[in-house]
Amino acid sequence: MARSLVLVFLLGLAITAQAAEGWPTGVVRVITPFPPGGTADIVARLVAQEFSKTFNQQFVVENRPGANTVIGTDAVVKAKPDGQTLLVTSGPFAVIATLLPKLPYDPIRDLKPVALIAQNPMLLVCSPAVPVRDFQDLLSQARAKPGALTFASAGIGSIAHMSIEFMAGIANVQVTHVPYKGTGQIMPDLLGAQVQFFFDNPNTSIPHIRAGKLKPLVITGAKRSPALPDVPTATEAGLKDFVTVNWFGLFAPAKTPPDILDKLHQETTRTMKRPDIIERFAREAVDAGDMSRAEYAAFIRGEIGKWAKIIRERGIKPE
Repeated sequence: MARSLVLVFLLGLAITAQAAEGWPTGVVRVITPFPPGGTADIVARLVAQEFSKTFNQQFVVENRPGANTVIGTDAVVKAKPDGQTLLVTSGPFAVIATLLPKLPYDPIRDLKPVALIAQNPMLLVCSPAVPVRDFQDLLSQARAKPGALTFASAGIGSIAHMSIEFMAGIANVQVTHVPYKGTGQIMPDLLGAQVQFFFDNPNTSIPHIRAGKLKPLVITGAKRSPALPDVPTATEAGLKDFVTVNWFGLFAPAKTPPDILDKLHQETTRTMKRPDIIERFAREAVDAGDMSRAEYAAFIRGEIGKWAKIIRERGIKPE
């Protein structure tokens, strides 16, 4: 009996090694559950381009937005676990794990975290026409006139929305959340001060800041960004423990052979350690990822737990 179990185990190892050795076979789909043009899409295309060179097969990005990222993510969950279908997603993955209790998949059980690609703090910005001097002035006004200040987001469950809720909970203020159907619709209203504030991924706001069209108030990282050295962290601005990031990472269906996952992780890590990639990301206040597979898995679990607590405390409900 024991000998039979050993033979079965060794046969399984041989099959896994054979699968990894022959991988990839033909076009590999890299699904991202976001529309084209956003940071997740940019990151997915960067990774796909580098993978295509390294593995000598075509890695094609497929945008599958909709249903709070569920449509694209579920397509990967249901794909054959042979390394031919991958997922590049971001921070909302950890939010909807709690926000949407009837997901068609289990985000921990049905997907394997492969590699953290990049992460960035959120940047709180407003039009220069909005009469606030700094972050403390914003909080003072919010306390003086509860609900009067308006904050945009790309929808309920977005990292911008969760940053609003996180800030409001810690600072004990009331502000008005204005959900949009995507970041692209927010910027014209923000520039025109039709909506007052926005927690943005830095890369989309930095050009407007440098052109003098947006005013940065605070950055939500643990330290200042070299791309915006004059912008204080929330802790420096007087709001302790308000630290949050949006992250971008690679996943695969749960039963994908470990050797394939290791190959993908190694190549992602190699790419993210390239000086030109690090420099390119740093200009946009983005940090290239550098975690082991175990560290990345623990990071994802931590993000799910963090947002679950805020969702419960703030009574956040899906649309």
